[in-house]
Amino acid sequence: MERLRERARARQGRVVLPEGEDERVREAAARLAAEGLARPLLIGGEAPGAETLVADDHPEREKLAAAIAARRERMSVKMAERSLVRPLWFG
Repeated sequence: MERLRERARARQGRVVLPEGEDERVREAAARLAAEGLARPLLIGGEAPGAETLVADDHPEREKLAAAIAARRERMSVKMAERSLVRPLWFG
């Protein structure tokens, strides 16, 4: 396990955690940051050392919706915008 931890510290990858309102998820984000295993990004909620995004007022929301709609044949931009309300889709 320690070898995996060292690889994670060296890589410094981004981990998106969409359930930021859940206490367990916030604790996990704080631990990842404190141990230097990853750069956590919480959707909603806050944790020490983690970056936080609020899906409702994200400045690039329309751009994200357009990108999602472009990748899905049967999805309009409006449908994608409604989907981005859900944290898992936004993440």
